[in-house]
Amino acid sequence: MMKNEYKKWIVSLLVLMMIIFEGTTIKTLGLETIDDNVQTIDGSNREHGISQIQTVIPDKIFATAVYDGLERENHFGDGTQSIKEVLSSFDGYVEYKGWKMKTIFVVIANKVEVATGKTFENIEKEFLTEEEAQTFFDALQDTKEFCYLDKRDVYIFTVYRST
Repeated sequence: MMKNEYKKWIVSLLVLMMIIFEGTTIKTLGLETIDDNVQTIDGSNREHGISQIQTVIPDKIFATAVYDGLERENHFGDGTQSIKEVLSSFDGYVEYKGWKMKTIFVVIANKVEVATGKTFENIEKEFLTEEEAQTFFDALQDTKEFCYLDKRDVYIFTVYRST
């Protein structure tokens, strides 16, 4: 039983990631009934908003968790965005069946001692904002004693148990 729950969760997560990263074409249903002044995903009618998200994420429980995340951030779109655009621009988190998905930024580098060429430290730091990651990334400056090889910042999603 647990394996099936886990598989459903993984499939739903992969569908969301595919939508965000691959740019999958999506047909939205029910948008013709929304007034132009209303946001793209209906934030005033929970059930309608969830059904709109289900055109992209069929699993109702996961679509509901996504709606709740959008509601927390009041991120329903500006009336011109497609559902896919709203979901891909969302930088909050989704809690789903005891799990939380959150966007983080990771800076990776190898601090190498110039004199010996040996790796002094493998750096991998996580940040909640791109600005913090960029500030740390920019601070990794080569000196006479040390240089930074394979320095890169990476935008990723991570999934972990909620606390």
